[in-house]
Amino acid sequence: MDPTPDPSRNDGPIEDDRPEGVRKPFLSPRLIGARFDHHAIPLDVLKDLAALEELIVEVAKWQYFQENPDRQRTPKGFSRGVQLELTGVGEGSARPLISLAFLASHATLYGEAHAHYFERSREAIVQAVEAAEHDEPGRIREHLPEKYLDYFQRIGRSLRHDEAMLFAPPDKQDGPRLDPKTRKTLIFASRQAHEWSEETVVRGRISDFNHVKRTFEVELASGQIVQGPIPSAQADTLLDAHRAYRDQQRVSLLCVARFNRENMLDRIESIEHVSVLVPLDIDAQLEQIAQLRDGWLDGHGRAPSRAGLEWLATAFAEHFDDDLALPYLYPTESGGIQAEWPVAGGEASLEIDLERQLGLWDCTYFDDREDLEHAVDLSDAQGWHSIAQWLGEAGGRVK
Repeated sequence: MDPTPDPSRNDGPIEDDRPEGVRKPFLSPRLIGARFDHHAIPLDVLKDLAALEELIVEVAKWQYFQENPDRQRTPKGFSRGVQLELTGVGEGSARPLISLAFLASHATLYGEAHAHYFERSREAIVQAVEAAEHDEPGRIREHLPEKYLDYFQRIGRSLRHDEAMLFAPPDKQDGPRLDPKTRKTLIFASRQAHEWSEETVVRGRISDFNHVKRTFEVELASGQIVQGPIPSAQADTLLDAHRAYRDQQRVSLLCVARFNRENMLDRIESIEHVSVLVPLDIDAQLEQIAQLRDGWLDGHGRAPSRAGLEWLATAFAEHFDDDLALPYLYPTESGGIQAEWPVAGGEASLEIDLERQLGLWDCTYFDDREDLEHAVDLSDAQGWHSIAQWLGEAGGRVK
């Protein structure tokens, strides 16, 4: 196994001479976020790195033509003999160690002679990301022509809202930050850009299924209708959901979607997975509640905060046991959430204060058993463990 370059060293590039060619350390982007804490890179992030390779090659060609305006084509082997390779994962969250490889058939004759164009391409991209981090669209265009900014529709698309990619050279820990915000800045630095794409989850009812056009329509909680292509692997699932439209059947679509400059969902580009949701799916219920506005209750009633609803969705996902019955969720007049369960011989409820992350548990029985009431802290796992215990004792486990 080939040794992995140590990114902490600062003693110049390390060349790897092998029979199959020559490799030089090129870039070590540092990935930040919970998914990367164990020095592992999810496979979907590799798609971002593949798009980054395409951009580096295209900008290298552009650099060449800037220096050689009389040329109509790049020299033979300019890009065909060069490729970026993932040669390891370094420390510091997850750091893919990317090398610039000159393949044996072209290395001596062509590739290495043009290495500086690829290095200049890397620097132009890094400086463009830095300009985006400082929200300077004009400076972004000084480093990258507008036509290349569309590559950021794919580069960084897998990053979640709390994740980032630091464009660090092999000998440094940090560099300019690419995250969902700076990615949008890069895309919209092109004055031709009107939309941006993102990997997301879309929930709703399948309101139309067109066999001829191979398209479907999903009705969101807001009432908006969004169209997407029918993937062959998921066609039967979508068709069944469409047939159950009047029965309020909802699905969850893991997809790549297009949004406009106002962050409004415009259309679905592709689908990776379709899940049929149970009637009391927590995320679907909270999404429905999120449509409320202040005054929703006959002119009264505070709408729950979106941040609070996001916290509650995450808390349910992380702490609510799978063998517990799902609750019915309702908004409260004060801007909170009421969770209710029918239990054996009674009913249980949890009134949730979204801002303070506190709950009031109440279990009322219709017989002579004593009613129960407990205040509970929902900001950590222990509070949710108590909810599971009380609900289980009341008969709220799924058989």
